[in-house]
Amino acid sequence: MNRVLVIGVDGATMDLIRPWAAEGKLPILKALMSGGVSGELESTLPPVTSPAWPTFSTGKNPGKHGVFDFIVNSQDGFGLVNASSIDGRTLWGLLSDHGARVGVVGVPVTYPPMAVNGYMITGLLSPKGVEISYPPGLLSRYERVLGPYRVAPSIGYRRGNEGAFLADLRDLTRQRGDYAVRLMQDEPWDFMMVHFLATDIVQ
Repeated sequence: MNRVLVIGVDGATMDLIRPWAAEGKLPILKALMSGGVSGELESTLPPVTSPAWPTFSTGKNPGKHGVFDFIVNSQDGFGLVNASSIDGRTLWGLLSDHGARVGVVGVPVTYPPMAVNGYMITGLLSPKGVEISYPPGLLSRYERVLGPYRVAPSIGYRRGNEGAFLADLRDLTRQRGDYAVRLMQDEPWDFMMVHFLATDIVQ
């Protein structure tokens, strides 16, 4: 089986990535695009993170998978959507069922982590103070070396703090990449997906 690496760059547009890569401003993305496959992924209606990534992972539109927004109405009132809100099988679930080793890092709406044939670290909309990795304890093994895993930025944007805001997003991106690379080196995988959030936040 050939291995597949999927890099999700949230909120990015090829209208900027292609010329910047051609100018040498994005050498890693340029190398990945020239040596692999890249393309534009049409978003959902509404074009919002919470329904868009379940659409990617299931191949269903929001009307079929049931996630339309960040909020879901339940018997207990309103709450944040999570992976249990999704009606449909995910790509990594199907691959796991067919014996492929999968790795999933930082993809939104993946909490609670699925018991995949491999590993998963959940992404945006994961609550704080709970286990966000599968197998349980996976993060604690790597946090000693790579630092505490960050799901989201630590600093919000305010007028006048642009420097700190951008530095925090760069750190979040660097750390996500460090975790993904380390896991790819240490754990066997046939399919690996890593999601980068900062590009969506910064715009």
